[in-house]
Amino acid sequence: MPEIRTRFIILCDTRSGTTALTSTLKTHPDVHCYGHPFFENAKGHSRMNEFLHGAVDIEKRKIKPVEYAYDILNTTRGATTTGFKIWTSDYVGTNEALAALTADPTIKKIILNRENKLACISSAALVALKKENPEAFEDPENRPQAVFEKDKFLRQTRNRIKRIESYPAMCTGEVLKLPYEGLMTTGLQAITQFLDLEEFDFVIGTKKRNTGDIIGRYKPEFHDEIRATLDEIGHPEWVSEA
Repeated sequence: MPEIRTRFIILCDTRSGTTALTSTLKTHPDVHCYGHPFFENAKGHSRMNEFLHGAVDIEKRKIKPVEYAYDILNTTRGATTTGFKIWTSDYVGTNEALAALTADPTIKKIILNRENKLACISSAALVALKKENPEAFEDPENRPQAVFEKDKFLRQTRNRIKRIESYPAMCTGEVLKLPYEGLMTTGLQAITQFLDLEEFDFVIGTKKRNTGDIIGRYKPEFHDEIRATLDEIGHPEWVSEA
């Protein structure tokens, strides 16, 4: 089994394109990239065993989170470069592990920022709607649309910006900052160089679920309020995304 040459973490936020990124990165023969190691479903279960195949003790995530995180980064499965995505959250153990990993100069950090917070928040809203009524999303021409709540949107936007802005100060060692725009083109090229990987034609792992018509994800009766709110915070461009 080859030794791990490079370990990395992707510092990000929810609904920021990381599922597509992690699934694409691991199509490279020298890379294995996991999801958020502390993520749990509504029943408090982790899916990490599906990916680790028993190589790491999942129960450590709550009692020894730092050790658990390093165990994952040290599980090669044949790849010489291993990593996972992670963000600050209320999942037990996450922030303790995150503090240790970002302070470790031997671990490379990729900070991914999806600047369009309306895109992130609307995507999360659609995921919630789909969980409630998956059948309603079977017809792409008549998919449910979200409700816009201004105060909630402004609060979530502030929190998301604060989270992304906190990452650089936490990090020691090599850091690569990436925008969401161009993630699957210039972004992958930058990551290839940053992780010292051989050039490779990546296979896009997960296709984008929603269109770039961000405001169209909301019910029409909220569109005027959304535009006014975006004007108010200085981001009228967030109504759409390339």
